[in-house]
Amino acid sequence: MDDIDWNGNQHIENVGSDERDERRTSSALSALLWSLATAACLFGAGYVAFRWASTGMPLSPQPGSPWAYLATWSAFCLVGCLLIRWASVTEGGEGTGYVVFVIAFAGVRLSLAHRPGLDLLWAWAVPALLLGTATALAWRRRAAHRA
Repeated sequence: MDDIDWNGNQHIENVGSDERDERRTSSALSALLWSLATAACLFGAGYVAFRWASTGMPLSPQPGSPWAYLATWSAFCLVGCLLIRWASVTEGGEGTGYVVFVIAFAGVRLSLAHRPGLDLLWAWAVPALLLGTATALAWRRRAAHRA
């Protein structure tokens, strides 16, 4: 009998080596595609928020192009999604993408509302992503020791 976790994924140690390699490849590809889709949705939602602000409704419009901010936050979202998927691969990770999306969308809205310099945005985001990477490494190490 195969050992299947609560996400419906078959555990890798219960399959042959060819099938194991295939599952790892498809798992990595699905994580990449899922992260790209989340980043693309963030880009679209950020653009919609920018267009909505230009109508003068509850959001105040700011002059200038939103593209650099949308691209920057989409890159942050992509890396954040990949980190969370990699860190939570042994635990399931249900709903982790929504967390990254909400945080990144809040960042998009703040960036479009206040227009900080992109170098300042990168100066704060890169250490945050490095901290996220260190946390993901610690989480994976903890999960490996528990197993």
